[in-house]
Amino acid sequence: MALINPKTIFALGCVGILMVGLSALTRPTALLLYNPSPSEPMGFYRFTTAKPAPGQLISFKVPEQGRAYAAQHLAYVLRYSILKEIAAGQGSTVCADHAVLSIDGRARAKIAHHDRRGAQLPHWQGCRRLGAGEYFVFSNRIPNSYDSRYYGPVSSRQVLGVYAPLWTW
Repeated sequence: MALINPKTIFALGCVGILMVGLSALTRPTALLLYNPSPSEPMGFYRFTTAKPAPGQLISFKVPEQGRAYAAQHLAYVLRYSILKEIAAGQGSTVCADHAVLSIDGRARAKIAHHDRRGAQLPHWQGCRRLGAGEYFVFSNRIPNSYDSRYYGPVSSRQVLGVYAPLWTW
């Protein structure tokens, strides 16, 4: 019977502790996402190594301004994440008043006051130029998409990853 060298046991223990420590410093990123929302094509999406930019799909945690509404009406987005297309990034000017969203001076969509069940939606209002690491997400696939019109820009700290369609319907 062979004995395990004590130095090997010590080395393996150190590697294990190091891996646990490093995992605490990194954000867990799903390699595959299922999107049940019609605001983007329903189906499966794969993680990419691309950097977030306009036109790409990102998965992110709901910004603070949208959490109270989500907790009452869309609890699944708090447990998981939201998948939306980036409509604007650094340098773009985004404006939202009580009725219309515009990006770089072009009207993009109406802003709803209530969801399809009659609940009052939160509203991000303002007009400002997006800074580094800020993204305005927007979907015009359905009129009631829960996007930046209601909770404002998404920070790079909230982004979990960039995703591409794998199999959608």
